[in-house]
Amino acid sequence: MSTKPPQVVPRKHSGVRVTPKEQPVDGLGIHSEAGRENGLNRESDDTTHVNAEREVEILNHCFEDVEKFMARLQQAAEAQSILNQRAKKKSRSTKKGSKDSDFLTMKACPPTEEEFISIFQKIKYSLCLLHRLQASIAQPPASELLHHIFLPLKLIVNTTGGTALAESVASPGMTKGAVAMLQNNLTGESKELWTSLGTNWTFPLFGPE
Repeated sequence: MSTKPPQVVPRKHSGVRVTPKEQPVDGLGIHSEAGRENGLNRESDDTTHVNAEREVEILNHCFEDVEKFMARLQQAAEAQSILNQRAKKKSRSTKKGSKDSDFLTMKACPPTEEEFISIFQKIKYSLCLLHRLQASIAQPPASELLHHIFLPLKLIVNTTGGTALAESVASPGMTKGAVAMLQNNLTGESKELWTSLGTNWTFPLFGPE
């Protein structure tokens, strides 16, 4: 893995937030066998809705973690750029400057390999969640969210010096539904990136869920 972070293009927080669709308001209950059956169905629907809301919240947390990771890479790239400029000038450092350089050196340190693996795992998990939640997401649609996932994924892969580290991330396994969603919606560079990540990203290990 490359130890030197690339020049990450400054980017604003995407502000992507997945909002669950609103459930229709139930009418007045009917006290009959059919009503009780409908009540059971409503309870099942309510449980499904609660589970979907919980997974939407998890998905949003994954997006937030990716955003924070990208901000950290940006910070490291900017600090490294300043250090490189100072090295070129070859100016003598004062005591204050030395402390400042130590601080910049600390900021310029890229995330560890374990941290990169963790963020790749979160991205894979978010892809599986995104497929499972397609029917529950109001805005933005799943196809649009893929763009917000693959843009940082490309930059993170480049930061590691290639696809090798991402390819090694076997867990979590991709679902059939997630793989189908990617096959049907990705185009151009995003699809090339996805296929370059190997079978741990392109071959489903689980069923449609």
